[in-house]
Amino acid sequence: MVPSSWRKDLAYFGQHYLIYFLPVTFLVYLILESYQIDFRSFYLAGKSILEGLDPYLNYVGLRPEFYGPVNSETAPFSGFRYPPLAALVLAPLGKLPYATAKALFTLAMIALLGVLSFHLVRRSRFTIPGEALLFMMVSFPVLALVERGQVDSLVLYLTVLAYWLSQSRPWRGLAAFLLAFAGVFKVFPLVVLIFYGVRRQWRFIAYTLAWTVGLWVGPYLYLGRSVYENFYRRSLPAYFGEIASEWPMDLHGQGIALGKIVQSVDADDLLVTHDFVNGFMNPLLSSSPVGSLIVGTLLAGLILLVMQRRPLDFQFYAFLNVINFFNPVSWI
Repeated sequence: MVPSSWRKDLAYFGQHYLIYFLPVTFLVYLILESYQIDFRSFYLAGKSILEGLDPYLNYVGLRPEFYGPVNSETAPFSGFRYPPLAALVLAPLGKLPYATAKALFTLAMIALLGVLSFHLVRRSRFTIPGEALLFMMVSFPVLALVERGQVDSLVLYLTVLAYWLSQSRPWRGLAAFLLAFAGVFKVFPLVVLIFYGVRRQWRFIAYTLAWTVGLWVGPYLYLGRSVYENFYRRSLPAYFGEIASEWPMDLHGQGIALGKIVQSVDADDLLVTHDFVNGFMNPLLSSSPVGSLIVGTLLAGLILLVMQRRPLDFQFYAFLNVINFFNPVSWI
């Protein structure tokens, strides 16, 4: 049973904050008419895992149902850029028809956003204004989550939940696992270890790194060396070389009509984009991972210095906002 305090807080949250989630009705419209090119990459990666294929290779030349608009097209590599663990986690979605999979995935991401919002508001003792949630629901990250099919609400929720749990000694082991899982899923959540380092929480960092190694090595035993090599090539081609294809590429008549409408064998006449994107967050560093790492580190240090007299929660939330500067291909 849910404790009475939780029931009361849920009721209060619903009564005073639920109205600010009305933009969800617009998001449902986006789900129905968007092709979700980023989720398409996740879906095909999971489908590849189920069929014993490499999630980082483009198989459209052999099988038309592996068409990935924009992110891969006729390139030798697939649109999937995430670590191998992500492909394994998302593999069950590859069993479903694409339209069903993308709808279920996106609804789950929106639900996680709602759960995170409730926890944040409850932790603030309901001092967060509802307008802040309204602003969040129409912000670019949420629009991109729905239009493109991204996993940011999942990794954000795991990262924030790990922070909350890390403040209670009995839960620190679980907190370390959750942060490691988020990091092995999308890499960049591990940047928050800088925050824990400044706080001198060395044991928690050690636990997190131990879990990270375990979660990184585990899929290797199943997927093999070649998949990991292609992940490195896909992520850092300048250092590890380009992925090469062993077969000719043919889209089998699929493509993007009128610049926006996807024509494919399993999800026809959906929009590839609504032009919500303005450009790279770091346009001068979009091709420089090392430069982004340096700039991100400097900005992280600056935000911690500026926020050092603020409550610990505020410091952590502020630090989360600089993580995207470590990513050279972040969009706004």
